[in-house]
Formats: sequence, structure tokens, C-alpha cells
Amino acid sequence: MLDMLQETDEKEDFKHFELIRAGNEKAFDTIFLKYYPALCAYARQFVDFADAEEIVQESCYGSGKTGTCRYLKLL
Repeated sequence: MLDMLQETDEKEDFKHFELIRAGNEKAFDTIFLKYYPALCAYARQFVDFADAEEIVQESCYGSGKTGTCRYLKLL
């Protein structure tokens, strides 16, 4: 059952990635909000909380006028 849920979740993420590539800001917000806590927790291992938040936000929103996370372009 868990495998089926993970597969469905991954498919939803890939749908959102495709929409993001097409410029859909709502899809970007959905993915960003989904992974923001985990990304901050990871960054928090290396820097304090405020810096971790700034790093995550800058990595995604600070990548130019498109507001598209630079790492999503690699997918």
C-alpha cells in the first residue's frame, strides 16, 4: 500500500514539474511548500535556522525573474 502511495505522489510531483517548466506559478508554489520544511531541515544541519530558510528561499525564488527553482531545470 505504501509503495502505491509513493508512486502516486511521485507521479503528482512530475506533473507539477512539467507545469512548472511551462511557467505555472501555482504548481511551483505547491512543490515549494511541499518540500520547504524538509529542505530547511537539511540546510539546518549546516547553518542556523534563519540562514537555512534564506538559503532554501534564495535557491528557489532568487533564481531570476521567472521564479523557477534552478534545480527543477535539471529534472
